[in-house]
Amino acid sequence: MGGKMLDLTQPWNTLPWVVLDFETTGVDPLACAPVSVAAVRFELGKEVEHYYCVVSPGVSIPPESTAIHGICDEHVRDAAPLIEHAQALFDIGKEALPAAFNASFDRTILHRHIAGTDCPLFDPTHLWLCPLVVIREVDRYERGKGRHKLETCCARWGVELDDAHNALADARATGRLLWRLFEKGKIRDYAAAQILPLIEQRRAAQNADFQAFLARQTANEEAAPKAEQQGLFESPGDST
Repeated sequence: MGGKMLDLTQPWNTLPWVVLDFETTGVDPLACAPVSVAAVRFELGKEVEHYYCVVSPGVSIPPESTAIHGICDEHVRDAAPLIEHAQALFDIGKEALPAAFNASFDRTILHRHIAGTDCPLFDPTHLWLCPLVVIREVDRYERGKGRHKLETCCARWGVELDDAHNALADARATGRLLWRLFEKGKIRDYAAAQILPLIEQRRAAQNADFQAFLARQTANEEAAPKAEQQGLFESPGDST
């Protein structure tokens, strides 16, 4: 298909970027299958082109997944597999920085089906813009369940999202959120070659922190029965 190299020495916000979003059969990017895909190309913060389609996952769509995105087996009965949309995704993604709200999820799914070095979007070695990583840093003191979900983040940052869990609506909102973070000075004045590895470093650190949190939770749960045996959970009224 062919494609030019991006000049990553340029400020990231002056380069085109293409935001990708999948709706899927599940939540594990190594196992689930796409049921729809959207790609939206932005230039200087403005949408200039988009592509959307339903995709054949090759398996039955679980009801719990349909309950989230509304796509059922009937909707994808005549759909093509993702690989058959490679040219359309190449056309919209050529010479653009790839991006996704939770980039590690979407790029894992994409590269299981389409990979190559002729387009940044298809290249498994190319780093992605990821607003979720930035949000977790700048909104780290926010509290509440779901505080880092796309819908919640968009509401907090004043970004329109009119149909959450529709791939096209989510991709558009992700691009607007990315630009809003730039406008507010949260990711300003970075060359693409600076911001991409910085996002990847912070993503790895955030994941390590989360794994450490889970390990502490597990340790506390395992210690709780022992503590009860030692009487450490007695109420004041139980004391003599």
